[in-house]
Amino acid sequence: MNSNQTSHGSDQSIGLSIVIPAWNEAGLIGDTLDRVNHALRESESNGLVTEIIVCDNDSSDSTAAIAHSAGAIVVSEPIRGIARARNAGARVARGEWLLFLDADTYPPPELLADVRGLLHESKMVGCGSTMAASGGVWWMHLQVARINVYTLLTGMCGGAFILCRRDAFEAIGGFSDLLHALEEVDFVIRLRSYGFSKGQGFRILRRHPVVTSARRKCSLVTMGISFAVAALFLWLHWLLPRRLRIRGGWGLLEYWYGPRR
Repeated sequence: MNSNQTSHGSDQSIGLSIVIPAWNEAGLIGDTLDRVNHALRESESNGLVTEIIVCDNDSSDSTAAIAHSAGAIVVSEPIRGIARARNAGARVARGEWLLFLDADTYPPPELLADVRGLLHESKMVGCGSTMAASGGVWWMHLQVARINVYTLLTGMCGGAFILCRRDAFEAIGGFSDLLHALEEVDFVIRLRSYGFSKGQGFRILRRHPVVTSARRKCSLVTMGISFAVAALFLWLHWLLPRRLRIRGGWGLLEYWYGPRR
């Protein structure tokens, strides 16, 4: 735990809670936490107190133990689902702001410095970031580039990096646990709508992209099928009454829920 973090028993006010959902990420979570802690130290805290929360989402490996050894607060969500894991981490978070990171993603110090500047802007409800791909396979680099184009054209963002006010997160009910993928799209739309009602904006940070792994999560064909199915589920989620919304589809979302590679 670095000097900018505080223990869960401290009375010190926390400005920023970093929430990381993780399922079978023993191979990456230690490096991610080291890099996040390094970024927190290097970007100069100016008195900002932070905490890092890892939500172990029913892992069968040593993800939780590694995260605990790295100084993170570790919570458990036994039912698999990215949205459920993010919500479980947020429930124990005490920060005024929540920053959601993926377990294979870390912000460079310059990006966290930009975030610190945004925390003091009363007219902002949150922000996202463009991404820079690291390692992995070429077509995953193309996937990250595609998401960046989508981000810049729409003002939306991927789930690898989302910052929001805690009160806004609670007001909109967090991430929908009925969605197993593209839940960040639904979340950001609702967050931006809430912010608009309060006179607060949502910004995309682009000067210092968040770094995410371009590891091979599945085949190129399977990735295409996963995104098509996820997009269909998202539209049905918006169009159908709650009692008719689809709650399954795990087997068709291998990009997010397939074996770690």
